[in-house]
Amino acid sequence: MVTIISSEGDSVVRGAVTPAAEGSWVVTGDGLLTQYHAKRRGVLERLIAEHHIIIVDKPAWDAKKAELGDVFLA
Repeated sequence: MVTIISSEGDSVVRGAVTPAAEGSWVVTGDGLLTQYHAKRRGVLERLIAEHHIIIVDKPAWDAKKAELGDVFLA
C-alpha cells in the first residue's frame, strides 16, 4: 500500500495518479488520504516510477503532514 499526499490537495492526487485498474485498487473518501493497494507484485513500484512519487520515512511524513495541515485533504 502507498498513501499519497500533495500540497495541492488530495483531489489533485486522485486526478493525476491513475493506476492500471486490473493491478490495484484505490481507497479514498472525505477526510481520508488516497491509498493505492496492489493486487500484483510490482504494481506499486511502477506507479511510483511513472508518477515520480517521492517516498519519505515516518519522521519526514509526520513533518510534512504538520506543515501542510488539512490542505492535503481538500
